[in-house]
Amino acid sequence: MILTLTLPLISALLLIEALPPNNLEYLAWIIYLPYFAAIYRKSFKRSAAVGIINGILVGAGLFYGVIPYYSLLFLPIIIYISLNMAVFSLGVSYLHRHVNECFHILIPPLLWTSLEYLRTIGPISFPASLALSQYQNLTLIQIAGITGPYGVSFLVMLVNAGLFKAALHLWSYFSKTAAHKRIPKHTFLQTAASIGLVLIIIGWGKQKISPGEESFLDVAIIQGSIPTWCYRIENWEESYARPAIEKYFQLTDQAIKKSPDIVVWPESSIRGWLLKRHRLKDRILKLAREGNCLFVLGTQTRDKSKKEYNSCLIISPQGKIVGQYDKTMLIPWAEREFAPGKKDTVIETRYGCLGTPICFESIYPSKSRQLIREGADMLFVLTNDANFKKTNLAYLHAMSAVFRAVENRSYVVRAAQTGISMIIDPYGRILKESDLYRPIVLEGKAGLRKETTFYSEYGDLFAYFCLFAAGSMLFISFRSSRVIASKIRSFRSTENR
Repeated sequence: MILTLTLPLISALLLIEALPPNNLEYLAWIIYLPYFAAIYRKSFKRSAAVGIINGILVGAGLFYGVIPYYSLLFLPIIIYISLNMAVFSLGVSYLHRHVNECFHILIPPLLWTSLEYLRTIGPISFPASLALSQYQNLTLIQIAGITGPYGVSFLVMLVNAGLFKAALHLWSYFSKTAAHKRIPKHTFLQTAASIGLVLIIIGWGKQKISPGEESFLDVAIIQGSIPTWCYRIENWEESYARPAIEKYFQLTDQAIKKSPDIVVWPESSIRGWLLKRHRLKDRILKLAREGNCLFVLGTQTRDKSKKEYNSCLIISPQGKIVGQYDKTMLIPWAEREFAPGKKDTVIETRYGCLGTPICFESIYPSKSRQLIREGADMLFVLTNDANFKKTNLAYLHAMSAVFRAVENRSYVVRAAQTGISMIIDPYGRILKESDLYRPIVLEGKAGLRKETTFYSEYGDLFAYFCLFAAGSMLFISFRSSRVIASKIRSFRSTENR
C-alpha cells in the first residue's frame, strides 16, 4: 500500500520538474519508471488506483495557484486527468498479460500517444502533451514537422518503457529470490534500440535546422500587463479603466517611433465592442495611419444578431479594418458569453496571409495546421494569460507555441497580455521573450513561411497509426483471451462429465 502511494507520487513530482518552468528535461526520460513499477503485475484494481493517485497529484501540482482547490471547476479537471491515467494504467496492465513479451516495450508509448491525441477531440477536450518537456531540445523536436508533438511524446515514453524493462530484468537477475537467472536476449536490444532511435532522430534534426532565417518584418508586441481586477472595473464602469487603455497607447507611441511593420496587441487588450466604441476605434485607426504599420489586435465584437465573439482585428497602415477572425474553439464553461466563430479565417495583408489563433486554440496542433492549410504565411497567437498568474500553466501555455512553429515551419508571434510574449522562428528557437507581468514593447524580426512540412500537409497520421496499433492490440488480445477462456470452460465441463 505504501508503494501504491509513493511511486505514483515520485512520477508526478518528476513530471512537474521536467515541464516548464523548471525545465529539467532530462528527467522526462525516467519519469514513469516508478509508475511502471507500481502497476507491474498488479491487479486491475491496484493499477487503476495508481493511475488515479498519479492523476490527482499531477493535476493538483499543475493547477496550483490557478484554480482554488475549493472551486467547483477544480474537481472536474482532477477527475478528467485521473480517469485518463486510470485508463492508461488499465490498458498497460491488460496488454502486458495478453501480448507477447517482445511487444511489451511498445505498449506504453502506443497507448500514451493515442490518449494524448484523443484528448484533443470533442467540446470538452483538454490537450496536454508530454512533448512540452522537450521544447528546449531543438534537434529532437524537429520530428514534430512530421509527427506533430505526438512523435516526441512517443519517443519519451518509449525510452521510459525500455529502461524499465531493462531495470526489471536486471533486478530479476540479481535478486536472490529470482526463480531463474536467464535474461531474454531481446530485452537489452530493445532498450538500446529505443535509445538509438532517439539519437538518430536527434542527429537528423541537427541536419534539418538551418543556421538562421532571413527576416524582413519588424514586429512590435505590446504587452500591457494590465491586472485582471482592472478589467473587472471596466466591466463595472468604463471610465475607471481608462488607465488600462492609456497604457497600451503609451507603449504603442513608444513602439511606432522605431517604424515597425506590424504592431500586435494581445487578446482582450480592448474590452467591450471596439467597433461600437467610435472614439476609441477612430483613435486606433489614426494610430495605424500615423505609424504606417499593420495593427493586429484582440477585442470583442458583436454581429447584427447580437452574438458576441472573441475576435482579432487586422487594421491596415491606411487606417482601415481589412480583416476579422472570430475564435472558433472556446474554452468550455469559461467563455459562455461568446459564440464560436463560423470558420478558420486567414487574413490577407500587404505582408502576406496571417493566421491568428486566439489563446486556448494555440494548444491544439490541428488548429494551427488548419490555418496554415488555409494559406497562412505566419501565425500570430493572441492571448490573455492573466488568470494563470505566475504559475506553471502560464509557462506550459506559452511553450506550446514552440511546437506550432516547428510543426508548420512557420514564424510564430505570441502576444500575451501579461506575458509570456515571444517571437519564435520556424525551428522552434525563441528569438525574443518577455517576462511575466512586465509592461514592455517586445521588438524583433519575423518572416514568412517558406516551406510546407509533412505535418502541415498530412496532419495527424502518426497519431492515427498509434490509435490503430493500440486498438489492434486490444482487439486481438481481448479476442484471444475470450477464446482461451472458452476452451478452459469447455475442458472443465468435459472433465465433470
